[in-house]
Amino acid sequence: MPHTLAGEYNPVNSGPVGHGNATVTNGEEGLAAHDAEKPDLIILDLMMPVMDGFTVLQKLKERKSSVPVFVLSSLGQNADIATVRELGAVDFLVKSDVQLEEIITKVRATIGK
Repeated sequence: MPHTLAGEYNPVNSGPVGHGNATVTNGEEGLAAHDAEKPDLIILDLMMPVMDGFTVLQKLKERKSSVPVFVLSSLGQNADIATVRELGAVDFLVKSDVQLEEIITKVRATIGK
C-alpha cells in the first residue's frame, strides 16, 4: 500500500483515503519521518514551527531525496511558488483554491494508484 507523509501545522484528516499515512506537525519531525518511514509522497505545508517547509525542501534537496513533494499551503505568492519549484516540489496547491478530491487525484496519479 502506498505511504504518504503529511507535514501540516494544523492537521485535519491529512492524507488521501486508502493510503497508509503519517502526519507530523513540524518540519524537524517531517525530516525524521522521511528518513525512518521512506514515504512514497510528501504533502508539505510551508508554515510550520521548528522548521518551515522551505527549509524542509532545502534539506530534502541536499539529501537528494527522490520522494515527490506536493506543497499545500495558505501562501500563494508567485515568489513562494517559484522557490518551492526550484527546491524540487512537484506541485504547489493553495489551500483555499483546491478541493480534497483534486488532491487525491494528483496524489494517485503521482504514486501510480
